Amino acid sequence: MQTGLTSEFPAAVDLKNDAHQLGKEVGHAAQNRIVQPAISMADDARKAVQSGVKNAQAALSDGLDSTRHALNDSITQTRDLAIQQRDLLAAWVSARPLTSVGIALVVGALLNSVSHDRRR
Repeated sequence: MQTGLTSEFPAAVDLKNDAHQLGKEVGHAAQNRIVQPAISMADDARKAVQSGVKNAQAALSDGLDSTRHALNDSITQTRDLAIQQRDLLAAWVSARPLTSVGIALVVGALLNSVSHDRRR
């Protein structure tokens, strides 16, 4: 009894079908084990970035608001202090008009002297 070569080896069609089936299984396994987890991780990363951006925007907005309020308070305090100093100076000048004129003459002479020295 002699068996032929074709009876010992599977037919080419069977090999082709097996290879095709194996390719499908490998593709499905790759899809389930690699592609889907990668897509899921990318989606999680996108959500985390969006959340971080929202948190950063909220913190920036809060920081801008508090800075704006602090600057407004500083401007108000500075303006009030300047008005107070102006009123004190006006009261001092009104109480001592001749002393004020004398100081103004001395300051004017000094400024004139400095400006002439710079022109040379």
